[in-house]
Amino acid sequence: MVNRIIALFSVLLILFSKGIAFSQNSPGFREYDQTTWRLYQQKQWDSLIIVGQQAMASGNDYQYLNARIGAAWFAKNNYRKASRYFGKALHLNQGDEFSREYLYYSLLYSGRSGGARSITSGFSEAARLRLQLKNPVRPSYVYTELGPLYSNAIDPLRDSYISGSDSIYGEFNLPGNAFYFHAGGGFELGSYITAYVGYSNLSLDRYQRIELGSLDTIRRSYSFNQHEGYLNLSIEPLPGLRIIPSFHFIYNRSRPITAIYNQDSAAYYFRGKSYSNKDIATGIALYADFDLFNLALHGNYATLLDKTQVGGGAAITWFPSGNLNYWLKIHATVLSEDDQHRWITEPSAGFRISSHVWAETSVAIGDLTRYVDENNFLSLNTDDKTTLRAQGVIYIPAFENVMFSFRYIYNQAEGQIWHYDLSNNTMISETVNYQKHTLLGGIKWNF
Repeated sequence: MVNRIIALFSVLLILFSKGIAFSQNSPGFREYDQTTWRLYQQKQWDSLIIVGQQAMASGNDYQYLNARIGAAWFAKNNYRKASRYFGKALHLNQGDEFSREYLYYSLLYSGRSGGARSITSGFSEAARLRLQLKNPVRPSYVYTELGPLYSNAIDPLRDSYISGSDSIYGEFNLPGNAFYFHAGGGFELGSYITAYVGYSNLSLDRYQRIELGSLDTIRRSYSFNQHEGYLNLSIEPLPGLRIIPSFHFIYNRSRPITAIYNQDSAAYYFRGKSYSNKDIATGIALYADFDLFNLALHGNYATLLDKTQVGGGAAITWFPSGNLNYWLKIHATVLSEDDQHRWITEPSAGFRISSHVWAETSVAIGDLTRYVDENNFLSLNTDDKTTLRAQGVIYIPAFENVMFSFRYIYNQAEGQIWHYDLSNNTMISETVNYQKHTLLGGIKWNF
């Protein structure tokens, strides 16, 4: 605030020396043009922004003024505001190479690489060589992420009595530890379209226990294996507007034990049965930039474990400093499944820890069972109920084109113990709370 007051005072002093009083007689084009040009040469960025905005408020809105204001915001590292003015200057004169180049870097430095690519077709050959722009159709990067998942669901129940007060029958089937792997690649398909193709595998150990009164009948671990294929396209017809359709295929298989009660013999029979599911999730998302904000709308349709899910949501992201130093986001989704609706809220934030290290954190609250998120990405397609997910990730660049990431995910989940209730002649369930901890390391290699 003090700097802005000093800047305003210096501007008023300059203009007063020329016999101009803003409060009495606003100067016209010539005065504003000369003043903003001098402030630009003197690199008095705060003063330039103030005078430039006053000039626009009085009806002076032209290419060079927008370019100068854009340069002032760029020098202050507010790349989102800079892109606004460079975009206006370029709209007024498509041949303005200065504004196009600074718009390119403003978009790039504010994390909007798709928008930066969308304006590269207008560069001259000399500018393309100077900026070292690459072929617009090419593979752009590869990415992989992997690590273990730890669950504490089983250990407290491994030797517990689970047949209930009537001591007839008890059963549980809960997730144990797992290992997750993902690999994918990004592709540039011209100046306006990019694609991401990925494969994921989740290898999960499940533990099943069946107890008949005091007789511990079944203790068995078996594998739940999930394979996923993922594809999205990012279409950015103009800077600040993105349309992202996506498709996700999920295949999983397992072989649990099924208990069957034969009333004639009054005995239980047990047999293993193989299960497999081929599921899909599709979605489309729309992103739009508005100065320091980004708005998103998305819709999803999925068939998961014989359930049809329709979802929709919205998100708003705020970049207070106009760059990636820190940002705040709130995302809300409503999912409809089996004529039931559930809301999921997911606030998140990102911030720069040092000049080359970034961190992000988020918390998702609600019933996250079979949760298809904003990006149409699904991590665990099972009936296990998750009520809270919190995660944090750190990004560390190791070399010019290599980025490492370290991610921790905490899940709060619920499982069920089933036992037979003789008075009601039915099976009843008891909720068991447990936690899952995931540690993932990733690497992104840009070409």
